[in-house]
Amino acid sequence: MILGMSLATFTQFHVIISLIGIISLVILALAILALYTYAPAPTQKEPPFAVAQGVVLMLFIGLGVAAFKKFRPMTRAPVIA
Repeated sequence: MILGMSLATFTQFHVIISLIGIISLVILALAILALYTYAPAPTQKEPPFAVAQGVVLMLFIGLGVAAFKKFRPMTRAPVIA
């Protein structure tokens, strides 16, 4: 008796579970193959990436210029000894 089952029942149960695992691995392999074969990953050379990068670049340049214009060095009071 294995886990409360006869040896024949346990063997049949083990074979069924193993077949389900093998079938799921085959389905997973096909899904991964389909995913990477028909839908290539973006290379960041498409126009939407360039537009987004340009917008962010202009935003940071604008923020940098605004920060530079508004910067006032701190003046220190003369030290009286």
